[in-house]
Amino acid sequence: MGSKIDKIVHSTTPKTGYANFVEPQFEIAAWSEDGAKPPSQVHLIIHWPATFGEGIPPMVIRFTQASVLRFFIFQLIRYYRHVWSDAEKIEGET
Repeated sequence: MGSKIDKIVHSTTPKTGYANFVEPQFEIAAWSEDGAKPPSQVHLIIHWPATFGEGIPPMVIRFTQASVLRFFIFQLIRYYRHVWSDAEKIEGET
């Protein structure tokens, strides 16, 4: 049996919380099954900062079809324009 708790003390003093925001690192690579053939996939690799915890493996998003990668790129451009409407245009953007 656990020990008896006589009283619980709650603090009413506000405390400031801090967060350490560090953005992940991104890597993009072309991949082929045996390294000799022409690439058949595009990999988006997200490396997590050490502040998230040691030993967290990178996350890999594999694009195996051009149409899926194209959709992803267009969505990024769409939200880029939505959030930063006054930012300079991306090359090829109309």
